[in-house]
Amino acid sequence: MPSAAIKWHVALTALLCAGMASAARGDDAYIFVLDNGSRLRGELVSAPANAALTYTLRTESGVQLTIDSRRVAQAIRVTPELERYQTLRHGLPDTVESHWKLAEWCADNGLDAQRRSHLERIVRLQPDHAEARRLLGYRDVDGQWLTRAEEMTARGMVLFEGSYRTAQEVEIIEQNRKIDAAQIDWFRKLRQWHDWIGDSRRDRANEAVQQIAAIRDPAAAKALAQLLDEESRRPVKLLLIRALAQTQSALAVNTLVDLSITDNDEEVRLTCLDQLKSLDRPTIQERYVRALKNNNNAVVNRAAVGLRRLGNQDAVIPLIDALVTTHRTKIASGNPGQMSTSFSPGGGGTFGFGGNKPRNVKQEISNREVLSALVELADGQTFGYDQRAWTYWYTTQTQAQAVDFRRD
Repeated sequence: MPSAAIKWHVALTALLCAGMASAARGDDAYIFVLDNGSRLRGELVSAPANAALTYTLRTESGVQLTIDSRRVAQAIRVTPELERYQTLRHGLPDTVESHWKLAEWCADNGLDAQRRSHLERIVRLQPDHAEARRLLGYRDVDGQWLTRAEEMTARGMVLFEGSYRTAQEVEIIEQNRKIDAAQIDWFRKLRQWHDWIGDSRRDRANEAVQQIAAIRDPAAAKALAQLLDEESRRPVKLLLIRALAQTQSALAVNTLVDLSITDNDEEVRLTCLDQLKSLDRPTIQERYVRALKNNNNAVVNRAAVGLRRLGNQDAVIPLIDALVTTHRTKIASGNPGQMSTSFSPGGGGTFGFGGNKPRNVKQEISNREVLSALVELADGQTFGYDQRAWTYWYTTQTQAQAVDFRRD
Protein backbone atom coordinates (compact mmCIF):
# COMPACT_ATOMS: atom_id res chain seq x y z
CA MET A 1 0.00 0.00 0.00
CA PRO A 2 1.43 3.48 -0.88
CA SER A 3 2.64 5.59 2.04
CA ALA A 4 -0.10 8.21 1.56
CA ALA A 5 -2.74 5.53 1.88
CA ILE A 6 -1.05 4.11 4.99
CA LYS A 7 -1.04 7.54 6.63
CA TRP A 8 -4.70 8.06 5.81
CA HIS A 9 -5.71 4.67 7.22
CA VAL A 10 -3.79 5.42 10.42
CA ALA A 11 -5.62 8.77 10.68
CA LEU A 12 -8.96 7.07 10.17
CA THR A 13 -8.23 4.52 12.88
CA ALA A 14 -7.24 7.28 15.31
CA LEU A 15 -10.40 9.25 14.61
CA LEU A 16 -12.62 6.23 15.10
CA CYS A 17 -10.97 5.44 18.42
CA ALA A 18 -11.12 9.01 19.67
CA GLY A 19 -14.79 9.39 18.66
CA MET A 20 -14.29 13.04 17.81
CA ALA A 21 -16.14 14.03 20.96
CA SER A 22 -14.88 17.57 20.66
CA ALA A 23 -17.16 18.37 17.71
CA ALA A 24 -19.49 20.42 19.89
CA ARG A 25 -19.51 23.30 17.49
CA GLY A 26 -20.85 20.92 14.86
CA ASP A 27 -23.89 20.10 17.00
CA ASP A 28 -25.37 23.58 16.45
CA ALA A 29 -23.57 24.54 13.24
CA TYR A 30 -25.45 25.16 10.00
CA ILE A 31 -24.53 25.97 6.46
CA PHE A 32 -27.01 28.34 4.83
CA VAL A 33 -27.19 28.24 1.04
CA LEU A 34 -28.64 31.57 -0.11
CA ASP A 35 -30.71 32.28 -3.18
CA ASN A 36 -27.68 33.81 -4.94
CA GLY A 37 -25.61 30.64 -4.39
CA SER A 38 -23.38 31.99 -1.61
CA ARG A 39 -22.90 30.04 1.65
CA LEU A 40 -22.77 31.14 5.26
CA ARG A 41 -21.68 28.91 8.13
CA GLY A 42 -22.26 29.43 11.80
CA GLU A 43 -24.18 28.58 14.93
CA LEU A 44 -27.97 28.85 14.65
CA VAL A 45 -29.21 31.21 17.37
CA SER A 46 -32.90 31.28 16.36
CA ALA A 47 -35.05 29.86 13.55
CA PRO A 48 -38.16 31.44 11.96
CA ALA A 49 -41.61 30.42 13.12
CA ASN A 50 -42.97 30.98 9.59
CA ALA A 51 -41.81 32.00 6.13
CA ALA A 52 -42.09 35.75 6.86
CA LEU A 53 -39.54 35.74 9.71
CA THR A 54 -35.76 35.53 9.94
CA TYR A 55 -32.88 33.31 10.94
CA THR A 56 -30.29 34.52 13.44
CA LEU A 57 -26.82 33.09 12.82
CA ARG A 58 -23.55 33.54 14.77
CA THR A 59 -20.58 33.03 12.49
CA GLU A 60 -17.39 31.25 13.53
CA SER A 61 -15.74 34.66 13.98
CA GLY A 62 -18.44 35.65 16.50
CA VAL A 63 -20.41 38.03 14.27
CA GLN A 64 -24.20 37.71 14.64
CA LEU A 65 -26.23 37.95 11.41
CA THR A 66 -29.94 38.21 10.70
CA ILE A 67 -31.06 36.50 7.48
CA ASP A 68 -34.45 36.88 5.80
CA SER A 69 -35.85 33.34 5.57
CA ARG A 70 -37.07 34.05 2.06
CA ARG A 71 -33.45 34.33 0.94
CA VAL A 72 -32.47 30.95 2.34
CA ALA A 73 -32.61 28.26 -0.37
CA GLN A 74 -31.37 25.50 1.94
CA ALA A 75 -30.33 25.14 5.59
CA ILE A 76 -27.94 22.22 6.16
CA ARG A 77 -27.25 21.14 9.72
CA VAL A 78 -23.58 20.31 10.22
CA THR A 79 -23.68 17.18 12.37
CA PRO A 80 -20.69 15.75 14.23
CA GLU A 81 -20.69 12.90 11.70
CA LEU A 82 -20.46 15.36 8.82
CA GLU A 83 -17.59 17.13 10.55
CA ARG A 84 -15.77 13.85 11.00
CA TYR A 85 -16.41 12.94 7.38
CA GLN A 86 -14.88 16.21 6.18
CA THR A 87 -11.77 15.44 8.24
CA LEU A 88 -11.54 11.88 6.95
CA ARG A 89 -12.12 12.90 3.35
CA HIS A 90 -9.26 15.39 3.46
CA GLY A 91 -6.24 13.74 1.88
CA LEU A 92 -8.16 10.56 0.97
CA PRO A 93 -6.07 8.46 -1.46
CA ASP A 94 -7.89 7.93 -4.75
CA THR A 95 -7.89 4.14 -4.53
CA VAL A 96 -10.61 1.51 -4.53
CA GLU A 97 -9.59 0.35 -1.05
CA SER A 98 -9.68 3.86 0.48
CA HIS A 99 -13.04 4.79 -1.07
CA TRP A 100 -14.52 1.45 0.00
CA LYS A 101 -13.41 1.91 3.61
CA LEU A 102 -14.82 5.44 3.78
CA ALA A 103 -18.05 4.30 2.09
CA GLU A 104 -18.49 1.71 4.85
CA TRP A 105 -17.86 4.40 7.49
CA CYS A 106 -20.49 6.63 5.82
CA ALA A 107 -22.99 3.75 5.88
CA ASP A 108 -22.42 3.27 9.62
CA ASN A 109 -22.92 6.99 10.29
CA GLY A 110 -25.97 7.67 8.16
CA LEU A 111 -24.28 9.71 5.44
CA ASP A 112 -26.03 8.13 2.47
CA ALA A 113 -25.25 10.79 -0.14
CA GLN A 114 -21.55 10.77 0.73
CA ARG A 115 -21.47 6.97 0.71
CA ARG A 116 -22.98 6.91 -2.75
CA SER A 117 -20.38 9.33 -4.10
CA HIS A 118 -17.56 7.02 -2.95
CA LEU A 119 -19.28 3.95 -4.43
CA GLU A 120 -19.65 5.77 -7.72
CA ARG A 121 -15.94 6.64 -7.64
CA ILE A 122 -15.11 2.97 -7.01
CA VAL A 123 -16.95 1.78 -10.14
CA ARG A 124 -15.19 4.45 -12.17
CA LEU A 125 -11.85 3.17 -10.90
CA GLN A 126 -12.88 -0.51 -11.15
CA PRO A 127 -15.94 -0.95 -13.42
CA ASP A 128 -16.40 -4.63 -12.55
CA HIS A 129 -16.48 -4.11 -8.76
CA ALA A 130 -19.55 -6.30 -8.15
CA GLU A 131 -20.34 -5.29 -4.56
CA ALA A 132 -20.15 -1.55 -5.30
CA ARG A 133 -22.35 -2.08 -8.35
CA ARG A 134 -24.87 -4.02 -6.27
CA LEU A 135 -25.01 -1.32 -3.57
CA LEU A 136 -25.59 1.30 -6.26
CA GLY A 137 -28.56 -0.67 -7.54
CA TYR A 138 -26.99 -2.27 -10.59
CA ARG A 139 -27.83 -5.77 -11.83
CA ASP A 140 -25.85 -8.01 -14.11
CA VAL A 141 -28.14 -8.40 -17.13
CA ASP A 142 -26.66 -10.67 -19.77
CA GLY A 143 -23.14 -9.62 -18.80
CA GLN A 144 -23.95 -5.91 -18.69
CA TRP A 145 -24.26 -3.80 -15.54
CA LEU A 146 -27.58 -1.94 -15.61
CA THR A 147 -29.42 0.16 -13.06
CA ARG A 148 -33.09 -0.63 -12.55
CA ALA A 149 -33.96 2.47 -14.57
CA GLU A 150 -31.74 1.35 -17.45
CA GLU A 151 -33.11 -2.18 -17.31
CA MET A 152 -36.72 -0.96 -17.33
CA THR A 153 -35.99 1.44 -20.19
CA ALA A 154 -34.48 -1.43 -22.18
CA ARG A 155 -37.74 -3.31 -21.63
CA GLY A 156 -39.78 -0.37 -22.89
CA MET A 157 -40.98 0.70 -19.43
CA VAL A 158 -41.17 4.25 -18.11
CA LEU A 159 -41.13 5.55 -14.55
CA PHE A 160 -44.56 6.97 -13.78
CA GLU A 161 -45.53 8.17 -10.32
CA GLY A 162 -43.09 5.93 -8.52
CA SER A 163 -43.60 2.72 -10.50
CA TYR A 164 -42.61 1.39 -13.91
CA ARG A 165 -45.33 0.99 -16.52
CA THR A 166 -45.57 0.57 -20.25
CA ALA A 167 -46.05 3.67 -22.34
CA GLN A 168 -49.49 2.35 -23.29
CA GLU A 169 -50.49 1.99 -19.62
CA VAL A 170 -49.37 5.56 -18.91
CA GLU A 171 -51.37 6.81 -21.88
CA ILE A 172 -54.49 4.97 -20.68
CA ILE A 173 -54.10 6.35 -17.14
CA GLU A 174 -53.72 9.90 -18.41
CA GLN A 175 -56.68 9.51 -20.77
CA ASN A 176 -58.82 8.17 -17.91
CA ARG A 177 -57.84 11.15 -15.78
CA LYS A 178 -58.91 13.49 -18.54
CA ILE A 179 -62.21 11.60 -18.80
CA ASP A 180 -62.69 11.79 -15.02
CA ALA A 181 -62.03 15.54 -15.07
CA ALA A 182 -64.49 15.98 -17.95
CA GLN A 183 -67.11 13.90 -16.11
CA ILE A 184 -66.75 16.03 -12.99
CA ASP A 185 -67.20 19.14 -15.11
CA TRP A 186 -70.34 17.68 -16.70
CA PHE A 187 -71.77 16.81 -13.28
CA ARG A 188 -71.33 20.44 -12.25
CA LYS A 189 -72.90 21.89 -15.40
CA LEU A 190 -75.80 19.43 -15.58
CA ARG A 191 -76.68 19.93 -11.93
CA GLN A 192 -76.92 23.66 -12.58
CA TRP A 193 -78.99 23.28 -15.75
CA HIS A 194 -81.22 20.71 -14.07
CA ASP A 195 -81.95 23.20 -11.29
CA TRP A 196 -82.67 25.92 -13.85
CA ILE A 197 -85.36 23.83 -15.58
CA GLY A 198 -87.73 24.48 -12.69
CA ASP A 199 -86.66 28.13 -12.33
CA SER A 200 -89.31 30.84 -12.43
CA ARG A 201 -87.11 32.76 -14.87
CA ARG A 202 -88.13 31.41 -18.27
CA ASP A 203 -84.91 32.57 -19.93
CA ARG A 204 -82.83 30.38 -17.61
CA ALA A 205 -85.21 27.43 -17.98
CA ASN A 206 -85.08 27.71 -21.78
CA GLU A 207 -81.31 27.97 -21.75
CA ALA A 208 -81.05 24.84 -19.61
CA VAL A 209 -83.26 22.85 -22.00
CA GLN A 210 -81.25 24.04 -25.01
CA GLN A 211 -77.93 23.24 -23.36
CA ILE A 212 -79.01 19.71 -22.39
CA ALA A 213 -80.55 19.04 -25.81
CA ALA A 214 -77.25 19.99 -27.48
CA ILE A 215 -75.09 17.49 -25.54
CA ARG A 216 -73.03 15.08 -27.64
CA ASP A 217 -69.98 14.46 -25.44
CA PRO A 218 -69.68 10.80 -24.18
CA ALA A 219 -68.11 12.17 -20.98
CA ALA A 220 -71.54 13.57 -20.08
CA ALA A 221 -73.17 10.12 -20.07
CA LYS A 222 -72.46 9.31 -16.43
CA ALA A 223 -73.99 12.54 -15.15
CA LEU A 224 -77.01 12.18 -17.45
CA ALA A 225 -77.59 8.59 -16.28
CA GLN A 226 -77.48 9.66 -12.64
CA LEU A 227 -79.92 12.51 -13.21
CA LEU A 228 -82.25 10.09 -15.00
CA ASP A 229 -82.15 7.76 -12.02
CA GLU A 230 -83.21 10.61 -9.74
CA GLU A 231 -85.76 12.30 -12.03
CA SER A 232 -89.52 11.70 -11.82
CA ARG A 233 -90.92 14.41 -14.13
CA ARG A 234 -91.81 12.91 -17.52
CA PRO A 235 -90.81 15.89 -19.75
CA VAL A 236 -87.44 16.20 -18.05
CA LYS A 237 -86.91 12.44 -18.27
CA LEU A 238 -87.58 12.48 -22.01
CA LEU A 239 -85.15 15.37 -22.46
CA LEU A 240 -82.43 13.51 -20.55
CA ILE A 241 -83.08 10.28 -22.48
CA ARG A 242 -82.58 11.99 -25.83
CA ALA A 243 -79.43 13.75 -24.61
CA LEU A 244 -78.04 10.50 -23.25
CA ALA A 245 -78.66 8.69 -26.54
CA GLN A 246 -76.79 11.45 -28.39
CA THR A 247 -73.61 10.60 -26.45
CA GLN A 248 -73.63 7.21 -28.25
CA SER A 249 -71.73 5.67 -25.34
CA ALA A 250 -71.87 2.13 -23.94
CA LEU A 251 -73.32 3.57 -20.73
CA ALA A 252 -76.08 5.22 -22.75
CA VAL A 253 -77.01 1.90 -24.37
CA ASN A 254 -77.11 0.00 -21.08
CA THR A 255 -79.06 2.72 -19.27
CA LEU A 256 -81.68 3.07 -22.01
CA VAL A 257 -82.19 -0.70 -22.28
CA ASP A 258 -82.67 -0.95 -18.53
CA LEU A 259 -85.12 1.96 -18.50
CA SER A 260 -87.08 0.48 -21.39
CA ILE A 261 -87.85 -2.64 -19.34
CA THR A 262 -88.05 -1.27 -15.79
CA ASP A 263 -89.68 2.16 -15.97
CA ASN A 264 -93.38 2.19 -15.18
CA ASP A 265 -94.12 5.03 -17.60
CA GLU A 266 -94.94 3.60 -21.04
CA GLU A 267 -94.01 6.80 -22.85
CA VAL A 268 -90.60 6.73 -21.20
CA ARG A 269 -90.12 3.11 -22.25
CA LEU A 270 -91.18 3.78 -25.84
CA THR A 271 -88.90 6.84 -26.07
CA CYS A 272 -85.99 4.68 -24.93
CA LEU A 273 -86.84 2.14 -27.64
CA ASP A 274 -86.92 4.86 -30.30
CA GLN A 275 -83.47 6.08 -29.27
CA LEU A 276 -82.06 2.55 -29.09
CA LYS A 277 -83.29 1.80 -32.61
CA SER A 278 -81.16 4.65 -33.92
CA LEU A 279 -78.08 3.48 -31.97
CA ASP A 280 -78.10 -0.03 -33.53
CA ARG A 281 -75.59 -1.77 -31.21
CA PRO A 282 -75.24 -5.60 -30.86
CA THR A 283 -75.22 -5.30 -27.07
CA ILE A 284 -78.80 -3.98 -27.15
CA GLN A 285 -80.24 -7.31 -28.29
CA GLU A 286 -77.97 -9.23 -25.90
CA ARG A 287 -79.36 -7.33 -22.91
CA TYR A 288 -82.98 -7.87 -24.03
CA VAL A 289 -82.36 -11.60 -24.52
CA ARG A 290 -80.96 -11.84 -20.98
CA ALA A 291 -84.02 -9.99 -19.68
CA LEU A 292 -86.29 -12.70 -21.15
CA LYS A 293 -85.10 -14.91 -18.27
CA ASN A 294 -85.97 -12.37 -15.60
CA ASN A 295 -88.05 -13.52 -12.61
CA ASN A 296 -90.41 -10.58 -13.14
CA ASN A 297 -93.00 -11.45 -15.78
CA ALA A 298 -93.52 -7.78 -16.68
CA VAL A 299 -89.81 -7.45 -17.49
CA VAL A 300 -90.00 -10.51 -19.77
CA ASN A 301 -92.81 -8.95 -21.81
CA ARG A 302 -91.11 -5.56 -22.02
CA ALA A 303 -87.92 -7.22 -23.22
CA ALA A 304 -89.99 -8.90 -25.94
CA VAL A 305 -91.33 -5.50 -27.00
CA GLY A 306 -87.73 -4.33 -27.34
CA LEU A 307 -86.76 -7.33 -29.47
CA ARG A 308 -89.83 -6.83 -31.63
CA ARG A 309 -88.79 -3.22 -32.23
CA LEU A 310 -85.24 -4.29 -33.18
CA GLY A 311 -86.62 -6.86 -35.65
CA ASN A 312 -83.63 -9.18 -35.61
CA GLN A 313 -84.28 -12.82 -36.61
CA ASP A 314 -81.56 -13.99 -34.19
CA ALA A 315 -84.03 -13.34 -31.37
CA VAL A 316 -86.48 -16.04 -32.52
CA ILE A 317 -85.11 -18.95 -30.46
CA PRO A 318 -84.86 -16.95 -27.17
CA LEU A 319 -88.41 -15.71 -27.77
CA ILE A 320 -89.70 -19.25 -28.34
CA ASP A 321 -88.12 -20.27 -25.02
CA ALA A 322 -89.88 -17.33 -23.33
CA LEU A 323 -93.37 -17.94 -24.76
CA VAL A 324 -94.41 -19.65 -21.55
CA THR A 325 -92.41 -18.94 -18.41
CA THR A 326 -92.66 -20.23 -14.87
CA HIS A 327 -92.77 -17.74 -12.00
CA ARG A 328 -93.14 -18.08 -8.26
CA THR A 329 -96.09 -16.14 -6.82
CA LYS A 330 -97.15 -15.60 -3.21
CA ILE A 331 -100.80 -16.36 -2.58
CA ALA A 332 -102.82 -16.43 0.63
CA SER A 333 -103.86 -19.83 1.88
CA GLY A 334 -107.59 -20.28 2.53
CA ASN A 335 -110.28 -17.62 2.15
CA PRO A 336 -109.68 -14.13 3.53
CA GLY A 337 -111.70 -13.59 6.68
CA GLN A 338 -112.54 -17.28 7.06
CA MET A 339 -112.82 -18.37 10.68
CA SER A 340 -110.83 -21.42 11.68
CA THR A 341 -111.33 -23.56 14.74
CA SER A 342 -108.92 -25.91 16.42
CA PHE A 343 -109.20 -28.08 19.52
CA SER A 344 -106.46 -29.47 21.67
CA PRO A 345 -106.45 -33.07 22.95
CA GLY A 346 -107.04 -31.74 26.46
CA GLY A 347 -110.36 -30.25 25.49
CA GLY A 348 -109.31 -26.61 25.06
CA GLY A 349 -110.33 -24.82 21.87
CA THR A 350 -109.12 -21.74 19.96
CA PHE A 351 -110.64 -19.57 17.27
CA GLY A 352 -108.80 -17.58 14.61
CA PHE A 353 -109.44 -15.56 11.46
CA GLY A 354 -107.22 -15.93 8.37
CA GLY A 355 -104.41 -17.41 10.38
CA ASN A 356 -102.74 -19.27 7.49
CA LYS A 357 -99.55 -17.71 6.08
CA PRO A 358 -99.12 -16.88 2.36
CA ARG A 359 -97.33 -19.57 0.40
CA ASN A 360 -95.18 -19.59 -2.73
CA VAL A 361 -96.61 -21.39 -5.73
CA LYS A 362 -95.28 -21.93 -9.24
CA GLN A 363 -97.35 -20.51 -12.06
CA GLU A 364 -96.89 -20.96 -15.79
CA ILE A 365 -97.66 -17.73 -17.61
CA SER A 366 -98.23 -17.27 -21.34
CA ASN A 367 -96.47 -14.07 -22.41
CA ARG A 368 -98.55 -12.10 -24.88
CA GLU A 369 -95.83 -9.64 -25.94
CA VAL A 370 -93.44 -12.52 -26.59
CA LEU A 371 -95.98 -14.09 -28.94
CA SER A 372 -96.55 -10.74 -30.68
CA ALA A 373 -92.82 -10.37 -31.26
CA LEU A 374 -92.59 -13.91 -32.70
CA VAL A 375 -95.54 -13.39 -35.04
CA GLU A 376 -94.01 -10.20 -36.40
CA LEU A 377 -90.58 -11.79 -36.89
CA ALA A 378 -92.32 -14.74 -38.63
CA ASP A 379 -94.11 -12.39 -41.08
CA GLY A 380 -97.53 -13.21 -39.64
CA GLN A 381 -97.06 -16.94 -39.11
CA THR A 382 -98.37 -18.08 -35.73
CA PHE A 383 -98.53 -21.24 -33.66
CA GLY A 384 -99.93 -19.63 -30.54
CA TYR A 385 -98.10 -20.65 -27.38
CA ASP A 386 -97.09 -24.06 -28.76
CA GLN A 387 -93.35 -23.96 -28.25
CA ARG A 388 -92.77 -27.30 -29.99
CA ALA A 389 -94.60 -26.12 -33.11
CA TRP A 390 -92.61 -22.90 -33.16
CA THR A 391 -89.35 -24.79 -32.77
CA TYR A 392 -90.25 -27.17 -35.62
CA TRP A 393 -91.20 -24.26 -37.89
CA TYR A 394 -87.97 -22.39 -37.15
CA THR A 395 -85.87 -25.52 -37.75
CA THR A 396 -87.47 -26.19 -41.11
CA GLN A 397 -87.08 -22.54 -42.10
CA THR A 398 -83.42 -22.58 -41.19
CA GLN A 399 -82.77 -25.84 -43.04
CA ALA A 400 -84.51 -24.51 -46.14
CA GLN A 401 -82.34 -21.43 -46.14
CA ALA A 402 -79.22 -23.58 -45.77
CA VAL A 403 -79.95 -25.71 -48.89
CA ASP A 404 -77.51 -24.95 -51.69
CA PHE A 405 -79.49 -24.62 -54.92
CA ARG A 406 -76.46 -23.86 -57.08
CA ARG A 407 -75.83 -26.16 -60.01
CA ASP A 408 -72.53 -28.04 -60.25
